Amino acid sequence: MCNGIYGMQTAAKYYYGKDLADLSLAQTATIAGIPNAPSTYNPYSDLQKATKRRNTVLKAMLANKKISQPAYLAAINEDISSGLVPKASHAQSQTNQKAILADPYLKQVLSSAKQAGYDPYRSDLKIYTNLDMQVQTKLYQLANSNELAYPNDQLQVGASVVDPKTGAILGMIGARKVDNVTFGFNRAVQTSRTNASTAKPLFDYAPAIEYLEWPTYHELDDGPYTYAGTDKELHDFDNRHLGKMTMQDALIQSRNIPAIRALEAVGITRAQNFISQLGFTYPNNLELQNGIGLPSSSLQNAAAYAAFANGGTYYEPSYITKIVLPAGETRKFTSKKKQVMQASTAYMITAMLKDVIYSGAGTGRAASIPNFYQAGKTGTNAYPADITTNFPSDALMDAWFNGYTKNFSVSVWMGYDNPYQPNHYLTPAQSQLPIEFYRHLIEAISQGLPNQDWARPSDVATKVINGKTYYYLTADDDDASDSFSVPASSSSSLGGFASTTTSSATSSLSSASASSATSSLNSNSSQISSQTSQTSVTSSSQTSSSQASLTPSSSSSEETLTP
Repeated sequence: MCNGIYGMQTAAKYYYGKDLADLSLAQTATIAGIPNAPSTYNPYSDLQKATKRRNTVLKAMLANKKISQPAYLAAINEDISSGLVPKASHAQSQTNQKAILADPYLKQVLSSAKQAGYDPYRSDLKIYTNLDMQVQTKLYQLANSNELAYPNDQLQVGASVVDPKTGAILGMIGARKVDNVTFGFNRAVQTSRTNASTAKPLFDYAPAIEYLEWPTYHELDDGPYTYAGTDKELHDFDNRHLGKMTMQDALIQSRNIPAIRALEAVGITRAQNFISQLGFTYPNNLELQNGIGLPSSSLQNAAAYAAFANGGTYYEPSYITKIVLPAGETRKFTSKKKQVMQASTAYMITAMLKDVIYSGAGTGRAASIPNFYQAGKTGTNAYPADITTNFPSDALMDAWFNGYTKNFSVSVWMGYDNPYQPNHYLTPAQSQLPIEFYRHLIEAISQGLPNQDWARPSDVATKVINGKTYYYLTADDDDASDSFSVPASSSSSLGGFASTTTSSATSSLSSASASSATSSLNSNSSQISSQTSQTSVTSSSQTSSSQASLTPSSSSSEETLTP
């Protein structure tokens, strides 16, 4: 209802200082007209437009025989300012400020409550959530301030933060520069964009370690590759082939062809079964090109990467901790959890993803924070080959960064809602923005918390080859060959980690899409509160230039809350 107000009853109190039942016909029609465009039709924003909207409501009531002609004439002739509480008398409350900051989160909370069988619009509920206002406030600030060098106000963001230890959704931002829009489109849960190279640890390399027991020095070929049965050749941004390389180096440098060859070795069926346990469910079979891009949301990515952060357990992401019913009965909610991979798999992926940030060859070096334990993966989507003539050769549609510590798992997407419009593309430099967003966020929300490295499981051993540290399962010690040749490298210490410098490369990805519907919610007579911050919100009421043009025949479903 605009101005941080949720629900008709709250709006009646806010705008007119009365209960809804005590409003005049004209005042009721004014309130009824607000939700279609809250920032335009509320009487504080524009009296003329609010009057026109009110009269439209009254005309519809007359046409449907809900009011008489005399009542209609009296109502449309009533001054819309009659009885209106002066705007100056409203001191913007802390609750309203928090409601504005947490708008995308509140939208999903209400949707989750309804999915769990509770109607927030009919019942006087108290809903306690996992919202952390420190996290949420920083997300909002990063999206809407000048802390980052956004090219314009049209560039959008979708970001989610999950607690790896519990699956609690601590915060999310679904838009930027859309003030006074209540329950707008939440890009944090949209699944119509692919997650680019951030899919590689999930769909390609973790299954290879889990099912094939590959060591991180497993040899892969970055030679010419054509998708079987097609004439579609796969390339990287530099149109080069680097030859034989380790899985670890291929992931650090985000090379495409080794990733697809890893997926080919695992097999689509096993790989898809693996990611289905991480929240990526699709009605149809995926294809090889999905090894460099899965249709998904930032929430799905944050929850999936959290399993790497915590040693292999997937927690279904959750907004709600409990709902208190009008009679005082309490319904508690917990995240479903399942061990979806060996601790050794999670550790070996994490060890490689630390080098994505701290290795001289890593694509995520912009996330580097001195003496800070973290891991992450970059991703960018280029334009389809058949329309690249309309854009610069290095133009990008989407940019991602998934990063995590033992305390937080974060996924950030940036792009334009209409990427095929003129100038709605990202430059290679702008593709670093999600990494910078992540770095500013993780640095702020980690203040005062212990930052610990991951403990190496007993069944994982290390081997130094040509000055680089690799990891393998002790049962596969016979496969550890010191004779494997990798390029000579120079070691350096970044952020407290041993790292090596090799030739730098950035990721090359293909674009895919799948349709997704997001919830559109109004508000009600319920109370939503943040358990973490003990506050309540009253609702009375890498770069790439090449493409594999194959498109996955799949769509994705969003996570649902299960009590």
